[in-house]
Amino acid sequence: MATMAGQVALAAGVLNSNIIVGQVYEILPFDCMVEIALVSSVAGTRSQVTCDTEVLLQDVGQENVLVKATQPIYPDDYLVEGVCAAGARLIISGFNAAAATLRYNVRISPL
Repeated sequence: MATMAGQVALAAGVLNSNIIVGQVYEILPFDCMVEIALVSSVAGTRSQVTCDTEVLLQDVGQENVLVKATQPIYPDDYLVEGVCAAGARLIISGFNAAAATLRYNVRISPL
């Protein structure tokens, strides 16, 4: 199992189109199950998660990210999961009208 974890600062009113750009597992090297946890430092954070063309979490214009001041905890905060094919690009976007910190953990398990 591979993991990615980190945090990004979201500027007020600016969409970060992919918070994991440049990470080793942005392009998935094998067929896998991905489990994703997203937590924000403030309310109102929205995110969208896609694996190539498959939408795992849709941004529908309403808050869809947990609010807490610490890194995500497994399994409690892992609310997004899906199966992705080898070579697929994992994209996690983030937006908040106010400045926020978006923390993420991604677990990648080969199938």
